[in-house]
Amino acid sequence: EALGGCVLVAFQAGEGERDASGAYRQRGHDIVLTRYLRTPDDMSAALEEVGLEVIARLERPAVGGEREPQAVVIARRT
Repeated sequence: EALGGCVLVAFQAGEGERDASGAYRQRGHDIVLTRYLRTPDDMSAALEEVGLEVIARLERPAVGGEREPQAVVIARRT
């Protein structure tokens, strides 16, 4: 196994679930689409649980048409 590989995880930050199927239903698609929000702390902990080292985190508020804050966590294998 090579060490030092990095992963960048970008996601909508927060807690809880959101129904994201409304726009599809308006177009005639009968689907259920649920977004699961995670906090940067939760995502970092999940990455650390599988042996990755978190090396950077970024969180910013929603802008423009976004509904949720955005976050990025970068981790690497050690």
